[in-house]
Amino acid sequence: MSTITGPAAEALASLTKEQITFIRTLPKAELHAHLNGSIPLPTLQQLASDHHAQIFINGSQTTASTVSNVIQEGLEILRKGVELAQIGDFFGLFPAIYALTSNPSALRQVTSDVLHSFLEPQKSDDGTIQPPECAYLELRTTPRSSSQMTRREYLEAVLDEVERYQEEKAALIVSVDRRMSVADAEECMNLAISLRNAGRRIVGVDLCGSPDVGNMIDFLPVFKEVRSHGLGLTLHIAEIMSADVTPDTDILLSAEPSRLGHATFLTIQQVQMILKNKIPIEICLTSNLLCKTVTNLSDHHIHSYLQAKHPIAICTDDVLVFQTSLTAEYALLLAQPPLGIGLSESQIKEIAESGMRSRFRFADLKTTRVTDAPQGGPVTLPIHVLGRNPGSSALDGYLGYLASLKSSSSPSKPPEIQCYCNAVYINHHSVGISLLFTPVNGYKPVPRTTLAQLQRNNLILESVDVYNVPSLASDAPPTPLEHNKTKLANAQYSTYPALPIMIPRSGGDDALFELLPGTTGKDFVSFFGEPSRKGGGSGPTGGSIGIWCEWKSVGLMVEFGGDEAKGSQAWERGKDAKWAIITFFKPEETIPV
Repeated sequence: MSTITGPAAEALASLTKEQITFIRTLPKAELHAHLNGSIPLPTLQQLASDHHAQIFINGSQTTASTVSNVIQEGLEILRKGVELAQIGDFFGLFPAIYALTSNPSALRQVTSDVLHSFLEPQKSDDGTIQPPECAYLELRTTPRSSSQMTRREYLEAVLDEVERYQEEKAALIVSVDRRMSVADAEECMNLAISLRNAGRRIVGVDLCGSPDVGNMIDFLPVFKEVRSHGLGLTLHIAEIMSADVTPDTDILLSAEPSRLGHATFLTIQQVQMILKNKIPIEICLTSNLLCKTVTNLSDHHIHSYLQAKHPIAICTDDVLVFQTSLTAEYALLLAQPPLGIGLSESQIKEIAESGMRSRFRFADLKTTRVTDAPQGGPVTLPIHVLGRNPGSSALDGYLGYLASLKSSSSPSKPPEIQCYCNAVYINHHSVGISLLFTPVNGYKPVPRTTLAQLQRNNLILESVDVYNVPSLASDAPPTPLEHNKTKLANAQYSTYPALPIMIPRSGGDDALFELLPGTTGKDFVSFFGEPSRKGGGSGPTGGSIGIWCEWKSVGLMVEFGGDEAKGSQAWERGKDAKWAIITFFKPEETIPV
């Protein structure tokens, strides 16, 4: 267990045994915990004793003896307990920690120990076994490169440990530091997107770092790109109030964050905007007290959010530095003033439930639903790549993930390019998808253009076709003037390898539709209701056109295959027809009446 001192310890000591048991057994979510600030001190001490050879600090190579002095001085400060004059002092504590976590092996060790400290039962001082600190943990960390690892390798090492726990227990948030260049921030964002697209358990991106540095206008495109890919976005915001610092709160709020960290110094207008949009606030009581961004609990901004019944999550921030725990943070809620806020147990239960509802859970990302395939591999909906250019990191990551699901014995073929003046199809036969791009900015593609010759920045992904080849009957290849997807599929495509897909219903419903190879027309209508449009079943070539249905509010068009989907009796028999091709497109927004 972490050492608990200061205000949290005093609050905890004031509670009865029954009150402490109530807190410990309460299902809680820890949503704001920095990896390097949450490492158990014994772990760091062990790493320090094993530490030798040359490493990098702040990008410059130093000798092991010099580094050892930095480490020992930093550990001694942490051991004695941190005293901060202002929030800026906090950031000077980390060079010693970074020096010890500069390679994948050390990262795996500290990540494992941090996860264990939050998610595993702990032995108390009297020898009794206590419940885990939390039921769910979103750990966050800024990927660093060193002489021994790249940023990607950093994240992969952390994810290896996070993914040892079930997805309802733990996930990772990738942090972007305000001190970074825009290029470095973009690299971190692209890593988060590509790894998530490859099925790794990344649920969001965070903005952290010293609040008095960086131009956040430059970071806005990064944050908006994060949101467009369906990842959660949480921002450390309004942490300080200083005449020397230009507030950037309005700039950050324009990025439409999913959650906010601290949110201490806000104007009335900003508070009203946050309340209106129900943006959950990550509250770190001890952190605020020790960094002196609030003077005492009676003046803490948590009271405004409690009065408004606004969603909040109680968090620890950095248990190593602030010598607290999630149990101790909840003790600050329950303890009577002046040691605590003096809330009732029912109020605290509501706060814990609010924290659980505010998770960026891997399975609950609203714009990109995720589930487990029978083989155990994560499957993502194609909609997260809509609006991207050919060759974008999101699209390449998605295609790479699909390719990884194919058998190694299946040959990989280059995509087929079909260019028309108003459309470009990039057909990936081996993974069962066709990508339809719309030209923009006056670009008019010409036939026989190669992939290398395409003006990629002037093409936007409009829709994704997913193929279910086994349910198709043989037919003639398509004509050049008609992109008949059902015919083309049977001739050239493999079945989409990432089935089943879980498809959300429109209107914010949490229900999910499981798309399997054998899903029929009856299944679609039973779940999504009557389609917005439908057609097919007969045609000029003797009933060769299969029936199709479209649900605009879902962003879904389904073409059915087999004999049941053709001919004059197709709509009577169509309930038993299996899907042949599904087109995913941007859902049409509906306005409630």
